[in-house]
Amino acid sequence: MRPLCSAILRVKNEAKWIDEVLRSIYPVCHRIFVLDDHSTDETATICWQFPNVTVFDSPFDTLDESRDKEWLYRRVLDAYGSGPHGVHWPEWILAIDGDEVLDRRDISRLVSLMTDYPDAVAWKLRIIYLWNDRRHKRVDGVYGQFARPSLWKVVNPAFGFLSTPWGRDPQTGEPVNFHCSSIPQELLASAEWSEVRLNHLGYMDVNDRLRKYRWYNEIDAGNPAEDGYRHVVQGDVEEVPAGAKLMHAGPLCLVEVE
Repeated sequence: MRPLCSAILRVKNEAKWIDEVLRSIYPVCHRIFVLDDHSTDETATICWQFPNVTVFDSPFDTLDESRDKEWLYRRVLDAYGSGPHGVHWPEWILAIDGDEVLDRRDISRLVSLMTDYPDAVAWKLRIIYLWNDRRHKRVDGVYGQFARPSLWKVVNPAFGFLSTPWGRDPQTGEPVNFHCSSIPQELLASAEWSEVRLNHLGYMDVNDRLRKYRWYNEIDAGNPAEDGYRHVVQGDVEEVPAGAKLMHAGPLCLVEVE
């Protein structure tokens, strides 16, 4: 029997990818919940075309990753309501970004994580960074074996999302909890490694990399842990050559996707 799994996505202006993203997880998710952060493109319209996808317009005017994920998580738990024997939450929740596509070869593998390991409470999924086109992925530095906790069992609905010291809203100066975890903080240490792949499309085009590089530095300038996000535009701008050895990556190395 398919496990009762819901997905959550916090998105903004992902019309370029969101149809493919939702189709990739549709076979494993009972319901999908999307928080649309004031998109100005067709993201929300595309999402509403899928049965069992619920789209919430963000009630917030400022950026705060932890707050947004916490709010969306509560909407998921509320949506399932109460049955004759009490509250029935989804067994599992999958949290991905609006530019991440579940590799179709790993659908059964993802189901297996939720059904064949009764003691597991959280799983890391591998993030494959496609670069320049769909035939190549980046493998140098952190890009080579990066995995993110993205799937968790609802063992305690009181668990919540991590606040971080990173990032400030450029308008208000308020903290934005940049790089907030995708699963509740109480489960981070329990997340186990898996071979399930999410193909990350958001860095595939050079124009997207340049745009995100500018945005990251607007929100999170001076973060020493991120080295100014130079790895995002390595080889794309003259001041960060492809052959440079950076804090987190480099020299740039691309290989063909298996």
